[in-house]
Amino acid sequence: MFISDEAYSVRFPGFFEDGQTGWRKLERQSMDPWYQVVRRICEGSRHRIEKLISTNASVLVDILAENNQTKMVEVVQVITPPWMNSTSLDHMEKLVELTAGYDQRGEYVLLHKVESGAVYSTSMNGAVDASLLTDVRTIYEDITPSASSACE
Repeated sequence: MFISDEAYSVRFPGFFEDGQTGWRKLERQSMDPWYQVVRRICEGSRHRIEKLISTNASVLVDILAENNQTKMVEVVQVITPPWMNSTSLDHMEKLVELTAGYDQRGEYVLLHKVESGAVYSTSMNGAVDASLLTDVRTIYEDITPSASSACE
């Protein structure tokens, strides 16, 4: 979850849609992975790019479900914490595949395959192979967009 501070909110009349507020600063305390989705929004023959930040895989699923002819996902990136990527820093990498399932102890596990080929797991016991999971399902798989992704 992201935490906001009202002192950093931005409100410009007519700039945001109903129910929206801009923020100049957000805080994140969780040590779980999170996601950035870049998508192309078609508005007639023109387009704009928007970046959406998802705090968890269930919100990512909601964003991906909105994919259509006017809202096209260009890339999904995963931001992994140090305990997952075995470094001292968070890392943002292009997500190639996101798989979910249950390990031998019945814990829900997410496997994040990134562009470099590395697989990061939310499992505390280090399960990084989908064949070791049950009830496996693919949440996201990168399909490189074709050159025809332009707006019509």
